[in-house]
Amino acid sequence: MFSARLSTNEAARLCHRWHLSLSAGVDLRRTLSRETEQSRGTQKDRLNIVRAAVDRGETLTDGLAAAGSYFPPLFRKLTEVGERTGHTAEIFGRLAEH
Repeated sequence: MFSARLSTNEAARLCHRWHLSLSAGVDLRRTLSRETEQSRGTQKDRLNIVRAAVDRGETLTDGLAAAGSYFPPLFRKLTEVGERTGHTAEIFGRLAEH
């Protein structure tokens, strides 16, 4: 059974992958598309919501909010800080460590 919320371990792995992709210059939309393709169950459903929002021109923060409570509040808030400061990749790197 899939959890209705992203676990700490899943969040760390996701942040690590996003950090690597964004640090390497991979476009966020491509990163989200690849992540969605490789996911299953609830995670895939929630990432599809995020991806669709970003594809419409919304921020990643808006996409995460649209996915409801699946992404933990700290994850969403620090993503917002990263987007506002231009340090999203670095924020995901820090989140992956914790």
